[in-house]
Amino acid sequence: MFSGMDDIDWGRMRHAYGPATQVPGWVRGLVDLDPAVREESLDAMYGAVHHQGDVYKCTVEAVPFLLKALTTPSPGSDTTATPSSPGRPGATPSSPGRPGATPSSPGRLGAASSTAASPLPGRHGIAELLASIAGAELGDGGAMDRRIRKARKLIAAAAPALAVLAADPDPAVRAAMAKLLPEDVLLDRLAVEDDPVVLRALLDGLSETDVPTDLLLAAAANSLLASTSVAALVAVARKDPEQVPADELASRLERAYAEEAEPAASAGFRTDTLIGSVRVATEKLDAGRRAPHAARLIDQLTDALGPRVPLRIEMLEQLLRSPHADIVQDALFGTGKLIDRWRGDYRVLVHLVAGHLTHPDGRIRDQAARLLSHWYPLTAPVADPVHAALVALPDWLVRYQSGPPGLHPAVEILGALGDERALPYLLETLTFDQRPRSTPGLLAHYPQAAIEAILPLLPSPDFHAVLRAAGPAAAPAVPALLEMPLDDAAALTLGAIGPAASVAVPALRAAASGTEERLAVNAAGALWRILGDPDVLPLLVDQLGGRATVNALEQIGAMGPAASAAVPAVRPFLDGDAQAWWLPTRAAIALWRLTSEPGRALPVLTAAWNANPHTRPAIADAASGPLAAGLAPLFQAELDRPQRHGVSSTTWSSNQVATDERLTARLRTFVQPRAS
Repeated sequence: MFSGMDDIDWGRMRHAYGPATQVPGWVRGLVDLDPAVREESLDAMYGAVHHQGDVYKCTVEAVPFLLKALTTPSPGSDTTATPSSPGRPGATPSSPGRPGATPSSPGRLGAASSTAASPLPGRHGIAELLASIAGAELGDGGAMDRRIRKARKLIAAAAPALAVLAADPDPAVRAAMAKLLPEDVLLDRLAVEDDPVVLRALLDGLSETDVPTDLLLAAAANSLLASTSVAALVAVARKDPEQVPADELASRLERAYAEEAEPAASAGFRTDTLIGSVRVATEKLDAGRRAPHAARLIDQLTDALGPRVPLRIEMLEQLLRSPHADIVQDALFGTGKLIDRWRGDYRVLVHLVAGHLTHPDGRIRDQAARLLSHWYPLTAPVADPVHAALVALPDWLVRYQSGPPGLHPAVEILGALGDERALPYLLETLTFDQRPRSTPGLLAHYPQAAIEAILPLLPSPDFHAVLRAAGPAAAPAVPALLEMPLDDAAALTLGAIGPAASVAVPALRAAASGTEERLAVNAAGALWRILGDPDVLPLLVDQLGGRATVNALEQIGAMGPAASAAVPAVRPFLDGDAQAWWLPTRAAIALWRLTSEPGRALPVLTAAWNANPHTRPAIADAASGPLAAGLAPLFQAELDRPQRHGVSSTTWSSNQVATDERLTARLRTFVQPRAS
């Protein structure tokens, strides 16, 4: 099967972490009799040979051997079965999900000879790996793209042998093949398949083809298995969310989760691999499910529905009221994706999630708490149930095997809201030898109350956020700040304290004239805030063009009209570094603050707003008066967008909801979103 593999000079090729000499061993390991060896080999292939979706020369060289391992029959196997079928989804009595298939059913599973030996192990993992390689994303047309196309050509050439596997006796192999087979083979198999996991995979594969949505809608309407019906609707939604019928979605999902099925079983082994960790975590999530084959259908459907936010909300509100833990678990996943990425009226959903803080299932309690901790400020109306859950906790700290403990999400939720009921917990952590990393940031919401508690802990650099939030009230901390070498963060803090930090002026003057650019800029800005002395302006202008230009522009802009003499020095940066737009944005904001004239700043900020959405919060914060009026059409368009600001399918941040809510609240001071 692997004849010729050792003749290749793998040492002349490289994978993500070095020479590719181990690749032959990993390829052989993919079909090893020991499942742990297979898992370790597959993890190595993904981690090094197909690292983060990349395709190297050694990846391409491995493809023929992966195909051979996938398509080589075991001794005595009957490979004559074909995925032929007389119909299409919903067109014949053999529609997807048809129970009780008879031995005479066309394309029936189990067509292999009764004397066949056991098939090669691990083939479903190989099929998934090949599908991932074939699906690698093309880029700029360079060497990587050429390798991807070569790998795809090799896989396409094996199409006849791969098509046979659509009727493989192993349902795991049939399911894994869905991303490797063409549309016609998938449709033929869909008409005769009776395994719900495979049906779901076939429909998932069809969602990436040109199959008409009418065929998928027919599969959804005619399938006797609710899980298959929902999977077909997921496929429709991925093509066109508007085509999904709005009626009875929640009840259809409830029927899918209630289907009879074998309970999920553990593989019974562990490996020190990423794939193994994901598998074990999935096994734990699936434990106790009534229909493991329906797992995550709820959040998959809600996610695929995309901009149909009201429909998603309606469906999730019903599902979160379910008495069944498996439904609630997946509805929480779906709710998280919805609120994290889309705008809407989530008051009822947030209350329903908070209601699960006391759920009998600890996994659901923890999941609800984690979700709520990411949704500031939407969590303000549920502060009372969050506090009740906090009081009922046996331990409000999260213990780890090493390092400092963490705060339970309930403390973080109340702390982010500035709720006084979280303060005693936060203050108590200050007495720990190792305090939670989130404590200082949360204490910044209680600056007046926290000052006295943190003074004995200074000059620790952890508490700059608290001191800046306290402003002049942090004056007692100035001597401690001056005990340590002055850095740029401390300079910002001294500036936030303002005139009460006048004792720091000599140190700040020395730093403002020093060679450390960022420190010099922040020190000059602090001098302005402490003394109001316009003589610091030349120090800031001198930094323009250096590594701290953006910071210097921010500090000059903060001086306002008092720094109007810097206008000629600021203007050249309106046209600089347009690729990222950060420099022109800061220059335009500074110019606006110096002159209160929008004429030159407006076109720059308009271009930056459109070219780099991440500049929008800074632009919105700076806008007022005629500048805001000029930007109003952009503000209106942003408010009309259903998606949250700065969110993509491949990124996530724990504060993206807060960032978007702050942005939209700011924009609403200038314009109102149009009614949908």
